[in-house]
Amino acid sequence: MPDYAVRRCSTCNCTDETQFYAYKPGQCRPCIRKRQRPISKARREDPRIILLDHARDRAKKMGLPFNLKIEDIPDIPDVCPVRGVPLRRRKGVPCRESP
Repeated sequence: MPDYAVRRCSTCNCTDETQFYAYKPGQCRPCIRKRQRPISKARREDPRIILLDHARDRAKKMGLPFNLKIEDIPDIPDVCPVRGVPLRRRKGVPCRESP
């Protein structure tokens, strides 16, 4: 019998120690990735989700109440209404044409 407790994934019940992150003790790596993929795809497709998340984080940090919903944020246009240039989003790095 080993001296240590065996870690078990709360989703799939695997016990392979190589599949666990040190900072996420409850789930194995494949289960965490399965859960994160749909969230990442939704965030890429609708930048309003990112705006909402950042606004919620700022409100929480300042101790303010937060009751906005995704419907409260207007759609981001494909073309800048002021300059008339197409708006583009880059992964991780803002560019001149970022919304």
